Amino acid sequence: MQSFYSKPLPVPTQNASGITCVLNDYRIFFYQCPRDDRLNHDYFATLLSSLSPKHIVHLFESMLCSKRILVFSRYPSKLSKCCLAISFLIYPFIWPYPLVSLMPSSWLCDLVDSPCPFIYGCLHETVRDTQLTFDHDTIQVDLDLNKIEASTETRDLLPADLRQTFESS
Repeated sequence: MQSFYSKPLPVPTQNASGITCVLNDYRIFFYQCPRDDRLNHDYFATLLSSLSPKHIVHLFESMLCSKRILVFSRYPSKLSKCCLAISFLIYPFIWPYPLVSLMPSSWLCDLVDSPCPFIYGCLHETVRDTQLTFDHDTIQVDLDLNKIEASTETRDLLPADLRQTFESS
């Protein structure tokens, strides 16, 4: 057992990793750390190419405040990847609220008015056709124009030096 306790536990990576405990030439324990799909760099590459670091930090702060986030784009692939990347901004924590990366137009009117925080992605055509009105707590993110609209400010949640570090990294 000493050989088992002396080995560090593997960390979650994109490749499965594990440790084996051997006692008198017999394998008595094997632990394999599961693959962590939240570390998909393609999602973050798409998000970073669509939004400025300043806007990404603003989204991070909005998530910490449990705001409602509505993401728009003309491209379904870009929309899905960016919605997933936004939900992973608080890694290693998990976004506990609803996440729909591509919202059907028939559901959008009802679900945007829900009282709980959310991350919903929808196509520009869907928003244009449904004539939505947004609550004061809803953050509107346009991926194609690199633009965020919010009626309430969450900009002062992080200290200025920490915000500057995040925006420059």
